[in-house]
Amino acid sequence: MARSLAPRGRLALLAWRELPRNEWLVEIRAALAHGRDLPLPPPDARTPFSLADPDRVRALLNGSGYDDIDFEAVDEPIEFGATVEDAFGFMRTLGIVRGLAHDLGEREGACALDALRAVVDAHHGRDGVLFGSSAWLITARRGTGTPS
Repeated sequence: MARSLAPRGRLALLAWRELPRNEWLVEIRAALAHGRDLPLPPPDARTPFSLADPDRVRALLNGSGYDDIDFEAVDEPIEFGATVEDAFGFMRTLGIVRGLAHDLGEREGACALDALRAVVDAHHGRDGVLFGSSAWLITARRGTGTPS
């Protein structure tokens, strides 16, 4: 990405903060655990949360020729649908949902999905199905030297 920017060009990206700060995923995982212990993935695992650690991201961006790196917390609700049916239908297609349910037997899987539906129902209000979420707005500038 750095090579595609002019010197001093600006990079801006939105990345999830730590998994425990994201109610939506905490609650999905809890609903689908179905009695299993689901450890948190390591911070450097290739997951949507791999850019949650500002020190790690600074090192990655510095090593790629960026400077003036800044992090702004963005804590806003995330809408999964206008109705329980819409939200539950969408959630069932998420990779994390399919991944957490794939090794459950038919009966256990049905129970876990019932638990997920109950969570979706509990988050339904006049503005739709909303969950808490937390992300970083990360900005940086390409340095004037050649990026790595």
